Amino acid sequence: MRLACPKCGNQMEIPNPDAGLLLTCPECGESFRLALAPAPPAADGDPAAQAAPPPPPIPPAGPPHQQYQPQPPGYPRPTDIGDDAGMRLLLPVGRSGWAIAAGYVGLLSILLVPAPLAVLLGIVAAVDLKWHPDKHGWGRTVFSLVMGVWGMIVLAFVILVVIGR
Repeated sequence: MRLACPKCGNQMEIPNPDAGLLLTCPECGESFRLALAPAPPAADGDPAAQAAPPPPPIPPAGPPHQQYQPQPPGYPRPTDIGDDAGMRLLLPVGRSGWAIAAGYVGLLSILLVPAPLAVLLGIVAAVDLKWHPDKHGWGRTVFSLVMGVWGMIVLAFVILVVIGR
């Protein structure tokens, strides 16, 4: 491709033109970006225009729960109900089932006997959440682990006191 410098008019040869390419004129040292003109519309019967379909859209990077950004009113809702923070407040959508179970057993660990089960379910929930980063439930998982460890410490103390009598 041949083009002229916008400052001095020097003719340059560009082997691989890309839009947005930063060029520097060898004569005057002027730097400018290459802007390619849009291609003329193809005729309906042109086989070259029909041969290449448009490239597929590039999916967003990162786990789905990090992709959602709040949109102004009038934009479409998220495609997955678990991506909507308001729905997650009302319903256990988008959460790990293990995390939900661990949270409830963590609540029951105040009775001391279910405390070891709360720790076990907390560990299983943490592994499940690591394997499925699109799911939510880390708060319930950590709560289960903390309450389970606390309950096991108190349970061990109670057992030692009862045995010591």
